[in-house]
Amino acid sequence: MNTLDIMKHPAAYVSGYENTPTEEQNRAKQLCWEYNRTAPNEQEKRRSILQTLLGTCSPMTGIEPDFHCDYGFNIHTHGLAVINYNCVILDTSPVNIDVSR
Repeated sequence: MNTLDIMKHPAAYVSGYENTPTEEQNRAKQLCWEYNRTAPNEQEKRRSILQTLLGTCSPMTGIEPDFHCDYGFNIHTHGLAVINYNCVILDTSPVNIDVSR
């Protein structure tokens, strides 16, 4: 398995910084930067950025800026997910937000 496959696998692992996929981190940083600079009335733009950034993004997901994450692809929202201001999600392993359980 390569580093990205290991990160997406729902098992614990220890990451070596030499194997960190910097392209994916830079992509997430750019998308978070864009998201955090949207106006409150730009809901469609926010939704589009979240759909691109997150691995799975429910249409009922709302995140208030400022939002930061490591990679984005490892974050999965299911159902209604409301995330408040100044949230940081460290997603070096899969993060599932499912309030329906």
